[in-house]
Parts: sequence; structure tokens; C-alpha cells
Amino acid sequence: MSKDKWLLELKKMKKKYGCKRGKLIFLPIIKNPYTFMDLILIPKKDINIPEYARKYVLAHEFGHVYKKHNLLSYFLVFAICLIFINKLEIVYMLLGGIIITQGIFAEYFEYQADKMAVLIVGKETVIDGFMWFTKRTKSENTIVRKKRLERILNVF
Repeated sequence: MSKDKWLLELKKMKKKYGCKRGKLIFLPIIKNPYTFMDLILIPKKDINIPEYARKYVLAHEFGHVYKKHNLLSYFLVFAICLIFINKLEIVYMLLGGIIITQGIFAEYFEYQADKMAVLIVGKETVIDGFMWFTKRTKSENTIVRKKRLERILNVF
């Protein structure tokens, strides 16, 4: 497999959903895939992962971009800062806002991205990819992972 397969698949997703956002970048310095704004960041070590895992990861991360999760997080942080603004404590408010929004909305954003992945590549591929990724990260026994899997199983 190569970067070309990743890029081609992302291009198809963007076309199907009429989304111009989403740029794929492969980085050697990250451990797990994630999004930042409109960037889908993939570890270089993941270029040759199994096809079903690649499809799941890409569909899931595209779901974050498509649903504008990063933009929403930054907006919420900004809104919290405006509501509770105190010039002496602006740095604390920014940090607190990031922690609060990530804590409250992270699970919901992950669920939305998984649901979008099911729409894009199908439930079976999402379950297989999710399980592969969970085993690779050695997080199969965490409550959050079990809850996400349960939600994926109940989608559609």
C-alpha cells in the first residue's frame, strides 16, 4: 500500500459528501491518527496498515473534518472565555476552556465520527478497523473503548 491509496480514498469521500475540506498529512512524529482543523494527520508507520483499518481510520478522521469538530471545540473555548473573562486570568480560562470542552464533547465527537465512518465504509469495516486499532493501542479494556464499540454496534 502507499500514500496514493489513502489520497484516492479521501478524494472519493470528499467528492461523495461535497466537502472541500480535509488534507491528508503523514507525520513520523505522531503515534495515532487525529485531526487538527482541516488536516487529517496520519502516522507514517500507518501507511501500510490493513485495508479495513485504513478505511476505518480515514472515514473516522474525515468524519471529524466533515462535522467541523475542531472548529466547534475552538468556538466553545472562545465562548467560555468571553463569558467568564477576567483579564488577569485569561490564560487560565483558555486552558480551562480547552480542558472542559474536550472533556465534555470528546465522547460525543468520537461517536459522531464513528457514525459517519459507518455511513462511509459500512458497519463491518468500522467494527473490524476499530478492533484492530484498539488492539494496537492496547486499550481494549478501557471503559471508553467498550462504550464506543457498543455504540458502533447499535448504529443502524
